[in-house]
Amino acid sequence: MEWGADISRRIVRCLRRGIGRSGNVAVIFAMSLPIVVGGAALGVETSYWYYSSLKLQAVADAAAYAGALEKVSGSDKPTIVSAATQSAASNGFAASTGTIEVFTPPSSGPNVAKKAVEVIIHQNLDRFFTSIFTQSAVRAQARAVALITDASKACVLALNPSASRAALFSGSSTTKLTGCSVMSNSIAPDALKLQGSASLDADCLISAGGMSLANPVKTVCASPITQALPAADPFADLPAPPATNPCQNSNQSTLQPGT
Repeated sequence: MEWGADISRRIVRCLRRGIGRSGNVAVIFAMSLPIVVGGAALGVETSYWYYSSLKLQAVADAAAYAGALEKVSGSDKPTIVSAATQSAASNGFAASTGTIEVFTPPSSGPNVAKKAVEVIIHQNLDRFFTSIFTQSAVRAQARAVALITDASKACVLALNPSASRAALFSGSSTTKLTGCSVMSNSIAPDALKLQGSASLDADCLISAGGMSLANPVKTVCASPITQALPAADPFADLPAPPATNPCQNSNQSTLQPGT
């Protein structure tokens, strides 16, 4: 009987020790659970904030580019600001969650005295799990500057925005331009075309679209530039002349006066 009672006491002691250990584990787990959940939540939200900041930067880049396009075309500042703001909105930026600032010239940095458009976007990012620790807003900011550089002045400028062969050099013509470039505002694949046995020598060839060159071209710039920003119309502020006689090329070399 004593041997049986001793076994019973041992079993009770083992059960007590097991229950004590389980209780300790439960208490430790309960205390550490907020830390574990908070750490996981912070990791998830940090990734979300990083992705949101990348997206916001892309919005700022597109907005600055849209504003630069207006500036190149000679638009005034309100039009430039409107174009940048509309671009940001079309790319998902909501004015209800942030603000957008547009400066031309830029308000700071190395381009304050240059022809450029600066866009700064501020936005409040949402909190999810981390809101149990703090309710303060997460502020994100993106800044982009679109700098407009001119390769050189264009002494041959084709203004048509979509025509094929807007700037055409053909036949056996020889064209040499010193201190200026050939520019086409057309977005056609062959907006600037050199064909036949024509030769061309200029500072640079620039096209808002593409170009087709049958012969080598001598340029000062490293290579012809395609997909460029269109140039402003130098005659935009001038009244259209009255239509009189049409232009006629009587001897294939001299243009007679006309419209």
